[in-house]
Amino acid sequence: MKKVILCFGDSWTGGHFVNPNIDNFDGNLLRDDNKEYCNSRTWVKFLNDYTNIETVNYGEPACSNDMIVRKVNLNLKSYLQKFKPDEIFAIVGWSSPERKTLPIEYSDIESEISLLPAEGLELFTLKKYQREFGKHDGEKLWEFYKSYFYYFWNAREYMTRHRNNIILTNNIFQKLKIDVLYFDAFYETTTFQSDNKKILDFKIALEGPLGEIVNNIYSKKFIPFTFRQFLEDKKDKSLFEQDDYHPTEVGHKLWAEFLSKDLYDRKKI
Repeated sequence: MKKVILCFGDSWTGGHFVNPNIDNFDGNLLRDDNKEYCNSRTWVKFLNDYTNIETVNYGEPACSNDMIVRKVNLNLKSYLQKFKPDEIFAIVGWSSPERKTLPIEYSDIESEISLLPAEGLELFTLKKYQREFGKHDGEKLWEFYKSYFYYFWNAREYMTRHRNNIILTNNIFQKLKIDVLYFDAFYETTTFQSDNKKILDFKIALEGPLGEIVNNIYSKKFIPFTFRQFLEDKKDKSLFEQDDYHPTEVGHKLWAEFLSKDLYDRKKI
C-alpha cells in the first residue's frame, strides 16, 4: 500500500498562482507568504484529496529537466528512512527539454543559472541576471547567454540531454526500487500534435541503443499525452490562465482526477 506520492516538475506541478493579498509581488512564487497558497491549488494537492495518500510537491516554476533530475537524486533517500520502497510512489512531470540549468560559482558563492532560450533575447533576462548577480557579473552572464542562444541551442544538444535525463532518472528509481509514472507537462512530442519541428527533434532522442531504452520507458511508464493536450482536448478556455497559458485551478483539479483514475487502473495505488 502506498503511503506517500512524491511529485516533481516545473510550474505545471508546483503551480503558477499568486496570493492576491500580497502587495508588490516580486515574481517569486515560492516565497514564504505565497508557497502554500500556490501549492494548495495544484494537481498535487488535489491528488491527495482523490487518493487519500500523502503527496509532496517538489515542483518549481521555470524548473529545467536538469533540476528535476537533481531534485529526484537529492530527495528520494530521505523517504526511504521513513517508508519501505513499495510504500513510495513518484510522479515526474517533465518540463521543456530546451531549458538548461548550470551550477556556477561567483564571489565564493555557489549558485546556478537557468537558460530559457525559448523566451528569446529579451532584456528582462539581462535585468534578472543583474538583480541576482550584480551589474558586472550579470552583464557577463548575459553575454554568455547570448553565445549559448546563437551557437549551442539546438535539438541535437537538448534532445540528447533530455533522453539522458530520462534514462538517468529511471535508473535512480529502479536502483531504489521505487515505482514511478512520467508525463510531459506541455512540450509536445507525439505525432498527433501539430508542431512538426518538435516531432522531428524528438526523433533524435530515439536514435541508437539509448533511444531504444528511452522508447521502452515511454511505452511503459509515460502518460501518452501531455498535461496541456489533456486540457486542450476539453475545448474549455477557462482551464488556462489567459495571460500566460498555465493551467487554472480547475485545470489542475481535472488533471488530478485523471491521474488518480490512471493510477488505480494501472494498479499502482
